[in-house]
Amino acid sequence: MRISLSFGWIVFLGLVIFVMGVIAAWLFSPVTLNTDWSKTEDLRNWAILIGAIFGFPIFIWRAFAADRSANAAEQGNITERYVKAVEQLGSDSLFVRIGAIYGLERISIDSLPDYRHVMEILAAFVKSKLRLPADMTKVQAILARQKPKLKDVPSRGADIAAALIVIGRRKQSDHRDEPLLDLSMTNLDGALLQGMNLRGISFFRSALPRAGLQGADLTGSDLRKAILVDAKLTDAILHQAMLHKANLTGAKVDDGINQATGITEEQLSRAIKIKKPS
Repeated sequence: MRISLSFGWIVFLGLVIFVMGVIAAWLFSPVTLNTDWSKTEDLRNWAILIGAIFGFPIFIWRAFAADRSANAAEQGNITERYVKAVEQLGSDSLFVRIGAIYGLERISIDSLPDYRHVMEILAAFVKSKLRLPADMTKVQAILARQKPKLKDVPSRGADIAAALIVIGRRKQSDHRDEPLLDLSMTNLDGALLQGMNLRGISFFRSALPRAGLQGADLTGSDLRKAILVDAKLTDAILHQAMLHKANLTGAKVDDGINQATGITEEQLSRAIKIKKPS
């Protein structure tokens, strides 16, 4: 939190007025009035005391100014790290990209104002690498059971996995103003997302066949028209998750699916209901 310069001056002047009042009270106190000002030792002691009292506000102001300078330097350092990490996401080196991803995560922890931007950039990075083709006839190939590889969509690499891990381990309780991330129209075939925080993420028309979503928190997520063929959704938190027209053929679900919205009996009939042991 930044403190304005005018507020700093108000604090400084308030301290000065307070100190002047203390000095006035001491000067007119019985002890002061009975002091023998002809004695050098008494004069020296009072001079030291008055000097210390006057020096205290100056010390406070210098500490305040130093703190402001340190904060400005720290913010400048975070900005430099942020810009460098974003640039490195476009590197040809896989290891540089992975380092940039974890560097951005560190920034999101160190700088709360940058948290939202970091998560949105990582989501955009994943989506740009795994965006589904607009031609839905090609998307339908993902429904095949033999785990096809779409020629128009690159396969996931370690950098994509790292970005998904960072997105998935967000701590919801630490950030009430959680950004609504966009992973719509994204190819997440077979993605391992178990136990991840996927709250509020848009997976609209995304492909998640064979995805591991066991124990994932999908509260409020948008899964409308998503392909969830053979996905594993047991123990997933689906409170207010939107499943309108989602393809649940062969998906493994449990009673938690009833917390979702927009789901029909026809959709459920295509899923595989797993009963928890009593």
